[in-house]
Parts: sequence; structure tokens; C-alpha cells
Amino acid sequence: MNCDGSVFPGRAEVGVGAVFRDNTGRFVGAVGQRLSFNVPPRTAELFAIKIGLEFALEKGWSALVVECDCLEVVNLLSKEEECMSEDGVVAWEVQRLLVRFQHARIVFGPREVNRAAHMVAQHVARVEGRFCWLGVGPPWLMQVIDDDGPITSSGRRDGWCGDSSTTLISSV
Repeated sequence: MNCDGSVFPGRAEVGVGAVFRDNTGRFVGAVGQRLSFNVPPRTAELFAIKIGLEFALEKGWSALVVECDCLEVVNLLSKEEECMSEDGVVAWEVQRLLVRFQHARIVFGPREVNRAAHMVAQHVARVEGRFCWLGVGPPWLMQVIDDDGPITSSGRRDGWCGDSSTTLISSV
């Protein structure tokens, strides 16, 4: 799962998104949501992870690798102690979601491998609601997925996310 938050300074809208791929890099699904309040970039990243994990749990997926381009968030979520910062509650919620998976880990991935999640976050920041796509996404997203290919900082996308045969596209 790649995730990203898109913050627009001076505007009370933040877009957060997550993109799921199988272990070969093929698109499995995506989810994005506009938040109608402004938060700092780190908090936006945490919200992106949170909605992505909630989506994965809704789909019954039991194992995944969360790849985030914010090293500060990766380090924060890897700690055992409670986060006392302003976004500590969101970090705590993410940690509680992570332990609900049979296998889950969070890793740092450079921004270059996070373009699809960034596109989702930017797209949903402009429209009200929560959007999800399964099996196939909108053309603008599928183009980025195709351009990305299966390679990441670790040499391959190794986060298994379930069956990608579904072709449902929905907005919820």
C-alpha cells in the first residue's frame, strides 16, 4: 500500500489517498478522501495510512506492506511508546489498525514510488466525499500505475493485498 497526503496551504481541504498493488506491481485498488479541515503534512500522511488500513480491513486483506514517503511518519509508527504530539491520536489509531493484520509492516519509500498515491490525494482534495476503486481505476490513475512498473526502492513491490480480479468502480 502506497499512501500520501496532499496539503494546500491556506485552504481548508486536504486530500489523502492510498493505492494497493499485488506483489507483481499490478493495481488492486485505491481509496481517497477529502478532509474538510487543514492539518500539517505529517498528520495528512497519518490520515492517508489510516484510511488505507481501514479500506484493507474492510476488504478482508490480512497482509500488506505500507510504503510511506515521509520518513518521520515511518519512524513515529515504528516506536512502541505513545506519541504525545498534536497528531498522537491519529498515530495511535494507525498503530491499533496495523496490529489487526496477520502480517503488516511500514517502510519508507522515496517519493518517486509514491506518485500514484499522490495523484489520488490531489484528485480527491478537489471533490467532496470518499472514493474507492477496485481492480481498475480511472484512466489518469492507471496511466501512473503503468508508468511506475513493479520496481520500488526495495527492488520489487512485495505487499500482497489480495485478489485483483474485481472490476467494480465505486464512489461511497
